[in-house]
Amino acid sequence: MSTSKDFAQHILDIISDDKHVHVRSMFGEYGIYYDGAMVGFICDDTVFIKMTERTVEMLEHQAKTASPYPGAIPAFIIPEEWFDDRDQMHHILQICAKDIVDKKKSPIKNIKTMKALKKS
Repeated sequence: MSTSKDFAQHILDIISDDKHVHVRSMFGEYGIYYDGAMVGFICDDTVFIKMTERTVEMLEHQAKTASPYPGAIPAFIIPEEWFDDRDQMHHILQICAKDIVDKKKSPIKNIKTMKALKKS
């Protein structure tokens, strides 16, 4: 199942500030970008944010994880009730983008780290 254009536009309307956030169509789904850094996905009408060092610190006890598409690295699923807090959403996206841009803090790919997250 792919994401509907209406859902992607709805998410963009909620999180966009016309400066930093945009959404780009990709293979029937959408990528979420903050200042040019891909920070997440909209797949199957669900919003996913990449796991980085600081998004893990912020979200590991608050959000579930899943792979946005088959074979993908797991990402945080953002609950719909969080969409109402635009400031919180921007903060999460901004933190994720800063981590991704900083080459020393790449998205989590380490299996040991992923196993540690699942245990907590």
